[in-house]
Amino acid sequence: MIKTNFKVTYKGEHAFGYKLTNTENNKWYYGIHLGNPYDEEDSYITSSTNDELKRAISEGKVERDIVYFGTYVEAQIWEKETIEKTNAVKDSMSYNEMRGISTHTKLPDAEKMKEVAEDIIENNCFANIQVTDIKFEKDFVNGKGVLKPNSPLIDFKHFQVRLKELDNNHVRSLSDLVDNAVGDLKLLKQNLIVVVLKNRKVNGIKGDYIIGGNHTFKGIIESKHCTTMPVLIIPESTHSEWSDEEIRDLGMFLNPRQQKVMETKLEDIAKRIVDKTNAGFDLDSNVVKSFKNAFDLTRSEKSTVTRMVKKMLDDEDFKKNKPVNWIDWTTKESKEILDELVKKLKTKNSLTKVYSSGKAHIGDLMIKVLNGYYDSTKLIKNVNVVLYHPTMKSKEKWVKEYQKGFDNFAKILSKIDVDAKITILPTTKDELSVTTLL
Repeated sequence: MIKTNFKVTYKGEHAFGYKLTNTENNKWYYGIHLGNPYDEEDSYITSSTNDELKRAISEGKVERDIVYFGTYVEAQIWEKETIEKTNAVKDSMSYNEMRGISTHTKLPDAEKMKEVAEDIIENNCFANIQVTDIKFEKDFVNGKGVLKPNSPLIDFKHFQVRLKELDNNHVRSLSDLVDNAVGDLKLLKQNLIVVVLKNRKVNGIKGDYIIGGNHTFKGIIESKHCTTMPVLIIPESTHSEWSDEEIRDLGMFLNPRQQKVMETKLEDIAKRIVDKTNAGFDLDSNVVKSFKNAFDLTRSEKSTVTRMVKKMLDDEDFKKNKPVNWIDWTTKESKEILDELVKKLKTKNSLTKVYSSGKAHIGDLMIKVLNGYYDSTKLIKNVNVVLYHPTMKSKEKWVKEYQKGFDNFAKILSKIDVDAKITILPTTKDELSVTTLL
């Protein structure tokens, strides 16, 4: 068994990075492994195919230092960064023959991006780059400003990182804020700024992208009085060192949550975490933890974000794996069938409600029926519950946890001579074709 030295502390991570050293000639090799180096049943030493290294290992000349722990994706990036920093492929003292397998060039540094954003917000500049006040002309359509075709702002592209592209209420609030100052931005207590990355390539398209201040940009354009856009243009020589993941994080941090009009919503934080998992970073990775911690969330907010992330991931998983003929009962076509069913169920002294098993608040319905019975305000003799399943997971949870409660609900109402029936809608078009709803 190879002698192993631990240079870092193990905290339950899924993967590790190691350095092999030939104690006879000091040649070395960096590698990674998905597993636990403390696992005695894991006989892994290295995946290197270098004959000289394998011979040295078999002769007992090699020691192993465990120098990194993280998720497998993080370990892949660490390996690639380390091999590049040490010039391992070309170094004659290295056994490494490949540059690593990660598609990412480096680990996203959320803390660094937060510092960049704070520097921009607090100082109205970055790395000696000052804000440029760009003058522009505009026309008005329905009382709102619009850019003229020859405007110097017309070619700016939008790099949106949030769940919702633009919040019209947010834009309107900013326009009102600007107009209350009669277009003089210096009178505002809030620092409005548009941050642009010069010559940034996004999805294969190169351009000048607004990374921060999309709402400010729109709000100033739509205002009645302001014709000056405060723009901080970050040159390619600076932002080329930032990965796409870091750019997206920067966009979030440029909208600090403590400012009333510029507020990063919990949904947006959750969406960025989902983006990171789709990029290969586990929910328990340091990348995700660092990003979440950068927002100074309360314990309650962290729990909310975690629930949102879980739901978003479940929704994504359902969209990828749902049956081909799955029925979405919220579409216009399906709602016409649903409305017709509800119309038939509605009779004198009846109460009909449609619920999603994803959020079926049957307690509210029971309270309404019981209050009507005991207060004699409304005589209800029939209760019809129409239930549809938005996802397979909702259906499974309904059968496991809630169906019995709905059955008991009907039994309770029968004690006061109220007939309660539950109609469970088909989940697929195949089921619907052989089902009589009434």
